[in-house]
Amino acid sequence: MRGPSSLANSGPRAFQVRSQGIVPVFRNVERDLARVTSVRIHYIDYEENDEGSESRVEIQVVVQSGIRKVYRLTCYDSDYEGTLDYPVHKENYPHKFEMQAKVFKKYIDSMSPQAEELSMSFKEDSLELNGFTEEVRWATELLKQPINTRIRLDYDQLDYLNLEDGMTITIRLREFRYIASLADAMGARLLGWFKDPGMPMFFEVLGGGMNGPEDMVDIRTFFIASGEKKKDTTRHKHYKERVNDLRGSPKPSGYTKKSVQPEEPMDLEPEPPVGWQEDEDEDEDEVIERALDQELLQFSQRVSAEKESAETKQDAEGDELMSDNEVGPTPGKSQAYGLLD
Repeated sequence: MRGPSSLANSGPRAFQVRSQGIVPVFRNVERDLARVTSVRIHYIDYEENDEGSESRVEIQVVVQSGIRKVYRLTCYDSDYEGTLDYPVHKENYPHKFEMQAKVFKKYIDSMSPQAEELSMSFKEDSLELNGFTEEVRWATELLKQPINTRIRLDYDQLDYLNLEDGMTITIRLREFRYIASLADAMGARLLGWFKDPGMPMFFEVLGGGMNGPEDMVDIRTFFIASGEKKKDTTRHKHYKERVNDLRGSPKPSGYTKKSVQPEEPMDLEPEPPVGWQEDEDEDEDEVIERALDQELLQFSQRVSAEKESAETKQDAEGDELMSDNEVGPTPGKSQAYGLLD
């Protein structure tokens, strides 16, 4: 995560926060989203921190009533010994896709809470999400029940796509729920990129500035992933125009918008009447064959209509016969029951 520092003469500071601590904060923000007016995140250096020597991240949430909620979380610098810093160079990762976090979270939440793994299979024309838990047995006891939930998304639901099909990436679903909930609470998008199945997969939160571009917060995370790749693959490219892009970033490389050329005026001829017409270029045999097909179609439609009419008439006669044979006293007549019956 990268955000503004509270120090006057310092630029943005890179720090790391545990997802287990920051996700509940944004869940509360999501619950009160209708009443929230502003959200600010800034870094408090350990030198000016009165509570101790640890650096902290302060999240301020202001609601419409004027109440200010402050959350302080312990954080670490990016070079802290207890954290893992993985070098990331986007140009070395050829496969990328981008999607609204709100849409992503909706599909993730529809999966079972007991699902442990999430696989993303990039098909020829769609992205298939599969939340599953493999069956685990010990002796004769079933420890884990198998779970499998499959969701298919068309590539049109993605904002950006530049990758090859025939690949499947599998990551931990529980940890991914954290980043999806956080990005959705910030009203952001999720950008995922990877090199090959079996190598780390990265996710970045884009457009997370709730108060404008000056409050942008960069959040990146990576997952140890497994997967497989088919031999014969096809690269797909797709980009969706966004009207409100907080970053105002240039379009991804490889995307070129086609220039629209003005069309020349055309002389429009009146359309021919609807119906079958003979083409001058058609052979005589084709004309005869088409006429026979048309007569056969009309004959089959006529037979179907007569058959349906006969069935309707037969059902009506059956209903009338049943009404005549009803058991019980005849309407309009008296009937006595007793010893003389």
